[in-house]
Amino acid sequence: MRADIRSRLLLLSALYLMLMAIVWIVALSIGDHVRHEYFLTHFLGFGAAITALLVIVDRFAPINHSASNRIDFGRYDWILLAVPIALIAIYFILLGNIPLVDAIRANEYYAITKIRTDISKSGFPESYIPTLVTRSIGPAIIIYFLHTNRLKPVFLVFLLTASLGLLTITKGHVIFATFPIVLYCVLTRRALLAAMLLAPAVIIIYAVMVVTNPAANTACKFSSSMSDPGCQVTAETSIEQGVAVPAPEQGKAAPAPEDGILTSALENSGAAAMAPTVEKLAGSFVRRAFMVPGQVVAEWFEIFPATVTFKWGCGYRFLAPIIGCKFQQNARLVYAIQFPERAAQGILGNKNAAHFMEEYANFGVPGLFLAGALAAVAISVATLIMCKISLPAFLSINMIFILMLTSTSLHTTLLSGGWFMAMIT
Repeated sequence: MRADIRSRLLLLSALYLMLMAIVWIVALSIGDHVRHEYFLTHFLGFGAAITALLVIVDRFAPINHSASNRIDFGRYDWILLAVPIALIAIYFILLGNIPLVDAIRANEYYAITKIRTDISKSGFPESYIPTLVTRSIGPAIIIYFLHTNRLKPVFLVFLLTASLGLLTITKGHVIFATFPIVLYCVLTRRALLAAMLLAPAVIIIYAVMVVTNPAANTACKFSSSMSDPGCQVTAETSIEQGVAVPAPEQGKAAPAPEDGILTSALENSGAAAMAPTVEKLAGSFVRRAFMVPGQVVAEWFEIFPATVTFKWGCGYRFLAPIIGCKFQQNARLVYAIQFPERAAQGILGNKNAAHFMEEYANFGVPGLFLAGALAAVAISVATLIMCKISLPAFLSINMIFILMLTSTSLHTTLLSGGWFMAMIT
């Protein structure tokens, strides 16, 4: 048991270090304010913490524990099927509308933008339900049924989960629901099943793209609204974090960006899907996945502390009230500095960076050490909680959240990002 925990901990650690190394290499190669000691400090923090945790695992982890083996999960399959159905129903009851229907009726870019913005402004608990269903509960339930070779509930729960992305016109929900499932099928050598699950996901993503981009909708050809930039080929666009965002008119709402590296990559992929070559799609994804995170890190290093001083804890929403200061969202500050003309118009955007930059923006170079140590703790907790599930399931559930760390803060990934709930589920 201890050897199994140790090997899994080392496996996730190697994945984390590889992804962070790519981010740092790009940042070091293009950033004048990025220093090698920053890279070493971050990796030293991770290495020191993971070494200590490996020692603790070897000394205190149980040799064998089988409490979960006494539970007959097969008797509770109906609950597993009912949970996502109930959560989705509760979500739309609390939301009070179906965004997809409203967006189809609107068929205008700014109206659709407002619909998406209103979704992001929904309160508790409805704002968390889509994340729980698509990133945590849904994938875990589907992988359980895949593990027990019951395909009917697999397709039922998957379609329910992915459809949430369509109903909320959010590609990210479809991506997060699909990635771990397809990866699990690949790791268990079920390529045909992976293709069967990927096909409806691609269709749903394309449908969301058509609805949210009226220029791709044939109904737009008959639109009489010349003010709709979605129906204008020459509409001004800007690319932020790989997401195409048409510039809004004065007083209009700005598009609400979706979070995460894979979400932004698929935003690029959505536009590239209509391109004549697969190379454009692959090139867009590779750039977003491997180049943009490092570029954004370099931009943050140019701003902190030269333009914006270190926040010393005020950059954390949960910590600012405790230490008695006003919370300031660093990703939003970076966006406002880089695009002052948009900030002056009231356009609120986020320039999200790799997780360690949040600690750096708050505590300087010591924050990089802290970021590495906290990442090691999170990976260790995930390993200990999920040490009894199969290795393919373990990798499938955790990999997407480690990928998220290249463009999202650790506490966001754990909490509202759904990683901790995925561990529990």
